[in-house]
Amino acid sequence: MASAPVLLPGRSWPNLVMHVLAHVSATAHLPASLYDSVYIGYAEQHLGLSGQRPLGEDAAVLGQVLPTHELLSQVQLLAWLFDDVAQAAACAQDDLARLAPDQVARPQLLGALIPLGAPVELLRCAALLEHEPQVRLPELAVQRPPLSKALTEVVRAAPRLAACGLMSVPALRLRGRVFGDEIWVGTSAAELALEADHVAWQAGHEATVREVSKAAPSPRHERQVEQVAVVLLAERAAEAGLRDGHAKWLSHFGEAAPETDRAGLDDEALALLIACHRRPA
Repeated sequence: MASAPVLLPGRSWPNLVMHVLAHVSATAHLPASLYDSVYIGYAEQHLGLSGQRPLGEDAAVLGQVLPTHELLSQVQLLAWLFDDVAQAAACAQDDLARLAPDQVARPQLLGALIPLGAPVELLRCAALLEHEPQVRLPELAVQRPPLSKALTEVVRAAPRLAACGLMSVPALRLRGRVFGDEIWVGTSAAELALEADHVAWQAGHEATVREVSKAAPSPRHERQVEQVAVVLLAERAAEAGLRDGHAKWLSHFGEAAPETDRAGLDDEALALLIACHRRPA
């Protein structure tokens, strides 16, 4: 039986950047959006209204300078650039273009972030300004036994998940992100109205996205990879007898839930789907 992925300790900089992006309401219509009213309500209980802090204005401006899915998804790489806030704060006075590789955790990302210019620098500043309030949020402990149980089940439909590291980022809530073999997901907690089963399936989806992206014979548009991954996970879930759990995960997205029928794929996407099915687990 495949094992559950390794649960990684949290890191302060990703938590902070995603906390800021969860407040950017103007991006709510974009696939890459992290706007989340439930998370905002949780934060307001402990920190007060964001409009009474610089975050309110910063979130409004970010909504204006991040008008597209592509740009919004690219600036989120900033959350991976540093590991902790102290590392980010140490070079706060310098633009990203002036940073040396040893000043960041993942210097390979600088090449993608520097061309983004003002929007990514604004996000960086907004995060640093919000740090003092954000650290007052109570820590949401990961419910390890139910999460591990749910992950062990989902691995049956998402076998590549077992080889990934999994980190909890509360502000992601229903969503997830993947970079390399590290996956970020929300934190299952009553305060966020989030169950371990959803977190596990979201992790399975991110692992499947990573698998499809690596299996593609040539670079593909991120949205096409996502579409193939959705269909692949749905079909594997059905084969593993996990159709109901997968359907419950999808239901959280309401009318925005992606299509799981392979009939909606074009010929190239269908060929990629079949190739992924044939690859050994």
